[in-house]
Amino acid sequence: MKNCLFCASPIHAKQLCQKHYRRKLAFLRGKIISTASDFTLKEKIIAYSIQDPITKCMLWQKSLVSNGYGQISSKHTKETLAHRASYEAFNSVIPKDKIVCHHCDTPQCVNPSHLFLGSTQDNVDDRNNKNRQAKGNIFMRSNLTEHDVRSIRSSTDKLKPLAKKYGVSVALISQIRLHKKWRHVL
Repeated sequence: MKNCLFCASPIHAKQLCQKHYRRKLAFLRGKIISTASDFTLKEKIIAYSIQDPITKCMLWQKSLVSNGYGQISSKHTKETLAHRASYEAFNSVIPKDKIVCHHCDTPQCVNPSHLFLGSTQDNVDDRNNKNRQAKGNIFMRSNLTEHDVRSIRSSTDKLKPLAKKYGVSVALISQIRLHKKWRHVL
């Protein structure tokens, strides 16, 4: 006698036991059944995400943390980021020195084929190569514009009066003049 793809129960239909066959039918009918706590991690990830037809991202539809990443919990684990849970459920265990990065740069995406392991530096390099870092006045909290930076660099005034004029710290004025900040402005 053959067993279900998800558990050791005997097959009812379509290589699934009666419980998992009912779940699959509910998924196909667009219903998420109320026994969500019995779902495996893979089932939860599939059930609680929808696929974007253009990007093929599986977009997490449940709880999101403030930076846009999905959040998931199960009876076996504490709350964790959904893309990390997806990587572990579909690919492999995440080593302690690695993080899970997105090829698609979509924090809400849990598609295992869009995820890869890398170091923090790999993630920073990926961001920089794709020109996705916030810099200059594109950064929402910036107090200065590129014009201000050019004025600061060309000014002969002392640091303290310039800092007061632009409403920033003396340290920032110094770093701008030394080209340690706003390096992209010539």
